[in-house]
Amino acid sequence: MTTLLILLACTGEDDPDPGETCATAGTAECCYDADCPSTAFCWNTWTCVEKNGRRVCTDATGDQTCHELCEIAGDSGDAYNCVDLTEECQPYEHGQGTDFTEPVEACF
Repeated sequence: MTTLLILLACTGEDDPDPGETCATAGTAECCYDADCPSTAFCWNTWTCVEKNGRRVCTDATGDQTCHELCEIAGDSGDAYNCVDLTEECQPYEHGQGTDFTEPVEACF
């Protein structure tokens, strides 16, 4: 009996893709980076890994809106180069369904 329970736990269904869940809800400005202009990224971040034969995903974080990409410029690290003067350029770890995140700099 214990072996059956372990087998069922290890071969459960894959976690739903948070991007697909977002898109199905239809309430967000964006769910994937491709939903934004090429000068922006979608702040909807999650990672997924294969674990014991199934896909396991973290919960998505972010506000599901497009944020303009920027660069923390110059030797001084000037972070105030965003078009919207109420925002500043900040580093952020971002991933959408991969098992890793990559740094992006965007206006928040």
